[in-house]
Amino acid sequence: MILLVKAAREMAHTAKLREGVRFYLAPVSVGTVTTYGLITAFFDDSDEPLIICTTLFDEEIAREFLSLLSSDSFHVHFFDERNRELLGFRAETPHAHRFRAFADRIQFVAHPSLTVATFATRCNSGSVLARLRTTPPLQPSRCGNRCFPTA
Repeated sequence: MILLVKAAREMAHTAKLREGVRFYLAPVSVGTVTTYGLITAFFDDSDEPLIICTTLFDEEIAREFLSLLSSDSFHVHFFDERNRELLGFRAETPHAHRFRAFADRIQFVAHPSLTVATFATRCNSGSVLARLRTTPPLQPSRCGNRCFPTA
């Protein structure tokens, strides 16, 4: 399985330097139903990480994403705003078994006009849904000093 991430170079650089990415499912109440949105966190700063907020609906892509996070490992490829690949690595999900048990109970809402404005929730470190641990890059990285000047 493969996860493609189109994001700022800083996020790819942080994933490389910190050797990982964290995913959180943020509960969102829609009427009487509790659904979830996804927060992808890149911890360049331990208190205020770089984040990507994604609304998840009852669509095939959400189920495929749950399947991806339920697997023990998969490939991740980062692309910049010009569709250039910056970084690719094999990710391991050390706690995939915990996520699999939780993923079976998740229900998503079908209404695609929902906008999620409740992502400003601070999560403690115990609520991490999935923690990816990077392995050596699949190919030479474009995340060197050329892309990320040090000064």
